[in-house]
Amino acid sequence: MTENPYSLSQDQYKADLKALRARDPRKMRELLDTHFLKIFLGSAYDKVISKSVLKVLKRKAREGEIDAATLERIVKEGLLHVEHIKRDKLSGLHIYDRGMLVEADHYLPARTGDEDGNQHIARTIYSIFHDPSARERAGQAQQFFHELAGYTREHADAPWIRIALRHLKTMEPTYNQRNIVGNLFLGQAQDLHETLKDVNLDERVSHLRVIDRIELILGYYARSFAQTAQGRTLATAKNGKQQELFKPVDHRRLLYEKVLLRADPTLKNKPDEEWKDLADLLAIETHLPQTVVHGDALPANMMVQGAGSRTFYTPIDFEFACVDYAEKMLVQRWAKSGIYDHLGRSLAREVSEKDTVEQELIDKALHTYQALGVAVDRTEFEQLIGKLKIENHLQWAARHKKYADDLKDDLKASDDTIKKQEDLTQYFHTLAVLEIKRQGLISEDATASTDHRIAYLAGLFGETLSEAE
Repeated sequence: MTENPYSLSQDQYKADLKALRARDPRKMRELLDTHFLKIFLGSAYDKVISKSVLKVLKRKAREGEIDAATLERIVKEGLLHVEHIKRDKLSGLHIYDRGMLVEADHYLPARTGDEDGNQHIARTIYSIFHDPSARERAGQAQQFFHELAGYTREHADAPWIRIALRHLKTMEPTYNQRNIVGNLFLGQAQDLHETLKDVNLDERVSHLRVIDRIELILGYYARSFAQTAQGRTLATAKNGKQQELFKPVDHRRLLYEKVLLRADPTLKNKPDEEWKDLADLLAIETHLPQTVVHGDALPANMMVQGAGSRTFYTPIDFEFACVDYAEKMLVQRWAKSGIYDHLGRSLAREVSEKDTVEQELIDKALHTYQALGVAVDRTEFEQLIGKLKIENHLQWAARHKKYADDLKDDLKASDDTIKKQEDLTQYFHTLAVLEIKRQGLISEDATASTDHRIAYLAGLFGETLSEAE
């Protein structure tokens, strides 16, 4: 999180607001880091932010989460709102065309002589979408998962499931209008990316084990909840066409559209059949069913509150919710949680009996399935995880290649910025090829000159890095 400059003094806050109202061009770029929503929303800001936050806080007070004296001060004195864009943590870019996350902190102004400064009350994460239909889809999907959690707690017949779900705090959107979905958290909530950034491997594994178990439990119950009257209603897009809200993912088509076509837009005009050989190589073969999942399980989309036995997790930003393998969510989260080295090899814990952290997490996932009464073959499960890891690496390679290509058309983009995206493209391409070899899909010594599928990837993304690099 960006350090808040207003936690102790209101003088700079007032000066910045004055510059903002005057639209001072010398200060505007600087103000984006602390007053983004005020600039983005303009005259609608008070209605969208100030009034909606107060409405939620009043409800929290009725539910006993805020004391009456604090609420009285909030109503009388108002709040200081400080916002900043949450950068895309993996590319370092603001992705304006597709939407973004904005973090807003709400402070109760300090009283004269109060040495503790302004009192932090709450934090809201605002998901800003590129169009209203995307916002509506995300808000409805979040509502589905909120009610799915309640359904699971009600229908779970095993105490261990209810115990696991104690760490899950889903919520209904606290603001869901225009192009914005807002989720307000009392206290200092932070996303899982920030939580894992400065902790050791043992703590990372501890977080992942809890979240993975929750993920698999919800995935198991989502199939039956989707068949209930309420589940069917929430799983139907509200666009007047009675379309399914959660589209099933075809992984062969995903490879073509989200990897190959993104890396080479001219592919759709070519009679090129080589990509089909690559698709055959990476084809997913499993008896595990698909279910309704979040769809974008990056650590940045999971909020964390509390610590120890009172740690709570809240998923946010449901724009890409779909029907897919729950294991895909595990893989997406593991890949960005610091449990692999720079070559994509799983790290190992000294205290674990398992060879690697990945093996430990796979064990826990299989144990969860067994407890749910789902028969899963370990070899099949490991192969599924392996194929999904390859797919994930290739998706990131394609994303960064597209970033690089788009930046080349931007006259304001620096050579260093473009080079960073090109380097990341090469890096994720390298991870994908290394994982293809680890999974035994091609020989360890295969190269672009000996395997046409590796050559095809090289034609899209360039050469791979050597292990020394």
